[in-house]
Amino acid sequence: MVFKTTAFDHSATAPWFGRGAQINDLAPGATTPLDRAPPGPGCAAMSDRIGRYVTDAGFAAAVVRCPATVEEVCVRQHGLGPRPATMLGEAIVAGLLLGTRLKGPGLLTAALAGEGAFRHFRVDAIGLGSVRAMVLPSTHEALAAWNGVDPLLSDGVLTVERRLQDDTQPYQSKLLVAGDAIPSVFNQFLVASEQVMAAIAVRVSDGEAVGVYVERLPGADVTHPLNELVIEMRDANSHPALNEADNAALLSALCPEATFRELHAYDVGFHCPCSRDRYIATLRGFKQTELTSLTNGAGVIETVCDFCRTRYDIPLDEVL
Repeated sequence: MVFKTTAFDHSATAPWFGRGAQINDLAPGATTPLDRAPPGPGCAAMSDRIGRYVTDAGFAAAVVRCPATVEEVCVRQHGLGPRPATMLGEAIVAGLLLGTRLKGPGLLTAALAGEGAFRHFRVDAIGLGSVRAMVLPSTHEALAAWNGVDPLLSDGVLTVERRLQDDTQPYQSKLLVAGDAIPSVFNQFLVASEQVMAAIAVRVSDGEAVGVYVERLPGADVTHPLNELVIEMRDANSHPALNEADNAALLSALCPEATFRELHAYDVGFHCPCSRDRYIATLRGFKQTELTSLTNGAGVIETVCDFCRTRYDIPLDEVL
């Protein structure tokens, strides 16, 4: 949450997330939005989809296709240029893939803080297919000063938090990660923190945003070719199969020896639960002297959601 309006020049934004390029905070005052958000204010209903699969060999898989959601969040909301939008788009895809591992309705948050111009951002995968992303004003300022040559992101810390509906103590993991490739960062988390035989591969380019997650479940066939696929995906962070136009072809190209059976499929879309009432509820927790210092000359507190960039102008007398 920020208490000062920050303007970004969206008109100067280059074509979205890499087309042609070379390349912990919930909403203020919010309760955790653990169920799939219905279309409505703050929710962009899309045709983007997630599919979840299993195989007879004891492996689970998920495929995410969400180009419209990535464009909505990275370009229309945050006004990012091609390379930063590609990186945030990859994080959105990776976050949605990890969100399929939740053991019930919940929230998965992945925040990456590191060196470089794109120094901090966060993705929330909420419920079944809702997602939002936060880019702080300080990161926007660093991106505006970026020389276009230096790495956007280098070594840093990935924080992943999982919170299920009835959890009193959410799971949280902090991991030192190396490199500037977003899929690699998430694969490092799966190996070092989760310690599972699993990997993700992501492709965000040319108007597409697609990713796949493969995990070996307990009791799986350790000699099946899918084991080698997981290692291959970890090393490459992408896969030629991601160029396939539909999930059946993608999974077949990943591992022709495997038979994937679909368990669930559901829509993906942007959702932010922020609201004027939630901002007012949060502001009422401030001291009156602090509130007075936040007002402008007209006695109004200007607030901007760091996720969806919605602005709320709240008169001080509505808070007191």
